[in-house]
Amino acid sequence: MFAEMKIFDLMFGFKIIVIGFLCIAVSACGFQLRGVSDTAGEKGLTHLQVILKTDSPYGELEKILKRQLAESGSLLVDTINQAEPAIPGRLVVLQLHQLEFSEQGVSRDASGRANEIRVIGILSYSLTSGSETSSEEQPSEIKPSQLKVARSYYQDFRNPIGHQNQMRTTRTEIYQELSRRVLQRISRLQHSEANY
Repeated sequence: MFAEMKIFDLMFGFKIIVIGFLCIAVSACGFQLRGVSDTAGEKGLTHLQVILKTDSPYGELEKILKRQLAESGSLLVDTINQAEPAIPGRLVVLQLHQLEFSEQGVSRDASGRANEIRVIGILSYSLTSGSETSSEEQPSEIKPSQLKVARSYYQDFRNPIGHQNQMRTTRTEIYQELSRRVLQRISRLQHSEANY
């Protein structure tokens, strides 16, 4: 009886060690659940002042960007004059130029219709530090950068409503990924300026 309990305790301890090792291995490889924000990449955004210039201030991407900037501790200001001068070098001007979506069929069924659809979102934007912008307008020599995000989904021609919902969900995922990447670029810009 005593030997059976000792074996049970050893097996239980072994299971705990294996589970702990697997947790460490999964976290070490960079696994992250979808939809969980990367707060480690956004640590440099606290107390940052951001001017967001766009043609559609109430678009879906702009709403997500504003929400994520607010969650990371950044302050959205409308103009350079509204920015607090007490925080030098903590002003970023983000100009969203153009957002384009394209769709293409990746795989086809026996009748020739596309089964898998790939949606590609391309965002053109400019990112400048407040120290580089002395006036209300950005310098003309700044070349826009591009971000490209692609997601795929499967469509069912017998369920057109489900197809629309899946397409909307896919676009929302693209908006969130574009927003996350823009925030990472802002964080990198701030870290590179802090190192100089």
